[in-house]
Amino acid sequence: MMRCRNDRTLEGMTPAEAAAHWLVRLDGDDVTVAEEAAFDAWLSNSEANRAAYARVCEAWEAVDQVALDPTVQALRISVLAGRRPKRRPPMAQVAAIAAALVLSIGLGVVAVDGPGVAAWMAGETRYATDIGERLDIVLADGTSLTLNTDSRLAVRYRGDRREVRMDRGQAYFDVAHDPSRPFSVEGGGRRVTALGTRFEVRVDPHAFSTTLLEGSIVVDPLKTAADAAPKRMVLEPGETLTARPGRKAVVATRATSAAPAWREGLIEFNDESLAAAVAELNRYNRHPIRLRDERLRTLSVSGVFKAGRPEGFMEAMSALYPVQVVDRGETIDVYWKDAAG
Repeated sequence: MMRCRNDRTLEGMTPAEAAAHWLVRLDGDDVTVAEEAAFDAWLSNSEANRAAYARVCEAWEAVDQVALDPTVQALRISVLAGRRPKRRPPMAQVAAIAAALVLSIGLGVVAVDGPGVAAWMAGETRYATDIGERLDIVLADGTSLTLNTDSRLAVRYRGDRREVRMDRGQAYFDVAHDPSRPFSVEGGGRRVTALGTRFEVRVDPHAFSTTLLEGSIVVDPLKTAADAAPKRMVLEPGETLTARPGRKAVVATRATSAAPAWREGLIEFNDESLAAAVAELNRYNRHPIRLRDERLRTLSVSGVFKAGRPEGFMEAMSALYPVQVVDRGETIDVYWKDAAG
């Protein structure tokens, strides 16, 4: 694979910063063949580079006003001159430009140094986490959210509403109060609507759940809902609504106003079956736990455990039950001691 030559202009830049540099440079009329080759090499060098460049291009097209900012103009002039400026804009400013370009497509507001540019957009921003990751996000209106392991959602702000679409996973929302612009989360055949509220939503392949921690939410079924008796429900703090295909949605009281334990990297079990506990733990691990004996599945589990540390969980299980744990690298296999192979 061809690699980019030692272009000192890109030294120390993140993929987002380098993407902003290339976007501005390639917009010029005097791009050389060598520069085009260097760009192609940079682009093909990693998936992170390709993703960063796609986001920056999308944002640039959506927000032309960014080009009017003095910092952006200074960077543009320097790169179009085909040389490294004597006084390159500080890296913090370059990062701000790249971040503004990347974030502007869906967060609704662009903020850069200088006179200030603000533009409400009807774009969409997508967020995702890998297995074992968590991501904290602050949206343009002040709403904060935390995305749990292996999750994916998209945010779209419009003039009269704020919308989130969850494809999978789990997220916690602390919604900024705005009566004129309801905040809604769609996923798993449901729409959760709030004004100023704290709640969480989880979308799994075969289940949807939402827990209200503070305030009030309305849960409406969508046309894609597959439970037996879909209808609008209003939750009170401490209540959890769970819906599974072919079954009636169930509301249970959890009696807590605290933020979910997973936001602190913890997993809590209260008299769960070992099968259910292992399924939850495996959401955080690339090397899953496998129960190799049916007798293990109904054992009871209670306690608080560190997410992403299956060895700690298995140490506790070994102290309580006659199990043997075999770490095979790709999987962690659990047997009854008399059946271990």
